[in-house]
Amino acid sequence: MICSEIELLERIKNVIVDVEVLENEFTLKRVRKFLDVANKLIPQKVKVFVPENYSEEQIGLIRRLGLPRNSIVNRPRNLYKRYQLIHKVFGKTNPNWVECRQTLYLNYFESNNPIHIPNESNVYSSVNFPPTNKEVIPIICPLRKLYTCNIVRNCINNCIYCYIPSTGTPILPLVVCVNMPEKIREQIKRMKKPYIIANFGSITDPCNPLIDNVFRVFRESFSILKEYNYPTLILTKSNPSREILEELKYENALLAFSFYHLNPDIKRKWELNTPPPYEVLRSIKEAKTLGVRLAFRIDVFPGYNDDLDLLERIVKLAAYYGIEHITGGSLRARPAILQRIKTLNPSMYKLIFTSLDKRNYSDHSMRPAKKLRTIWYSRLSQVCKEIKIPFALCKEEVELLEKFSHSPCLCQWVTREQ
Repeated sequence: MICSEIELLERIKNVIVDVEVLENEFTLKRVRKFLDVANKLIPQKVKVFVPENYSEEQIGLIRRLGLPRNSIVNRPRNLYKRYQLIHKVFGKTNPNWVECRQTLYLNYFESNNPIHIPNESNVYSSVNFPPTNKEVIPIICPLRKLYTCNIVRNCINNCIYCYIPSTGTPILPLVVCVNMPEKIREQIKRMKKPYIIANFGSITDPCNPLIDNVFRVFRESFSILKEYNYPTLILTKSNPSREILEELKYENALLAFSFYHLNPDIKRKWELNTPPPYEVLRSIKEAKTLGVRLAFRIDVFPGYNDDLDLLERIVKLAAYYGIEHITGGSLRARPAILQRIKTLNPSMYKLIFTSLDKRNYSDHSMRPAKKLRTIWYSRLSQVCKEIKIPFALCKEEVELLEKFSHSPCLCQWVTREQ
């Protein structure tokens, strides 16, 4: 069956793959069927990245896979320049944030080749934070030594409030690290001191069936962590397939779902490619039936889901379908996020910007005013007490943490005794 590959190619217009992915038997197995389908449906839009000193053996391999010689592109060593080149190859010199994710880069991840991150103020100069006389608020999280496994960079959900594009560059394509399972096994073996927990989903959505049903990178990566009995937190806004949920039946794993609105039409304006709420609730119910440990994260955004009755309905629905822990948070407004919202919805930008506390910063971000956050968290905490569900604020909410939390945070909940 090639339904999954076709479904992914309905979202993806361009494909580029590192030649090292084709040379490795494990990674080639993961991408072979997808490349065969892509080469039939969009043959002119499939390219192969090769080093400048590529060999004839590599050329022969590319031809044996049915890819023409004109699919070969010389790959820069610097990853930032590599991402710039990817879009130029497909005729996009200045792609917008949606067009970026229409290019899929099947990357052979190298831990000694970090992504070059330019200064954020140079990337987005039209929206900058005002100067502050107050000290930047430190975030004291007990789990700073999180083993983060981001198998995808620049996730396919396309949420307009996402802070991840602001940590790098606006020209990032959708990157899948095809060799991540092998990298995880290699890194775990040489760790002298294990991390507290492993985390999937800090800058992406690992359970998105569009990606994992095709490449199975998440499932294979998670199975390695399970093999080493690693406590693991998985964050998702998707409706994972049953195969993924079956894999997550593991006492040291915690699957945290998330959705921020109950109206699918409003939700789609903020989170372009996420499933409607009823599909997420259906996945929560199915996961509970299978015996998966479940949690829920809800972030509050001015002008989107800051209605208190809406927040109460979301929490009660999540609890009804089987959620055992809820963590709260709020918008992290970086300059890149504000610029994106300003471009897409100027009136919404004005509403959000006026609600921000411009005097205090945390994690290079501005948050909604403390008075607003106090109102939101007070209601969330109260509702969770009424329905007897543990509630905690994320550690990034330093000022309000002790006032409203009545349980350990989401990350600490992973390792609680069953």
